[in-house]
Amino acid sequence: MEKHPEKLRQKDVDARWTKKNDQTFFGYKNHASVDAKHKIIRDYAATSAEVHDSNMLEPLLDPNNTSADVFADSAYSSEKAKKRLDYLWYRNRICVKGTRGTPLTEVQLAQNRRNPK
Repeated sequence: MEKHPEKLRQKDVDARWTKKNDQTFFGYKNHASVDAKHKIIRDYAATSAEVHDSNMLEPLLDPNNTSADVFADSAYSSEKAKKRLDYLWYRNRICVKGTRGTPLTEVQLAQNRRNPK
C-alpha cells in the first residue's frame, strides 16, 4: 500500500467490519447521551462498527444529567452494566433481551415498549 498512496485515499482505514444476524456491516456506530429534561445531546461518541454497544455505556453517563434514568436498547444490557448503574445510583431502564430458547414474557415485552429508546 505504501507504494500506492492513491489507493489509501479511496479507503476509510478507521472503519471496521462487524456481523449481526448473518449480515455484515462496514463503518461506524453513533452513541449519544441525551438530557431528559432539556432534550439536548450532552455527550456523543462515534466508534468503529466492531465496538460493542455495551462498551460505550459508562463513558456516556453524565452525572449532570437532569434524570437518573438510563434508557437504552437491549444491546447495552449486561450483568456488568446493571451492577455498575446500581453502584453509580442510576435507575436502570435498559430494555430486557431474551435468550436462546427463552423468549421474553408478556410483562417484559410491555416493559420494553414503555422504555423510550
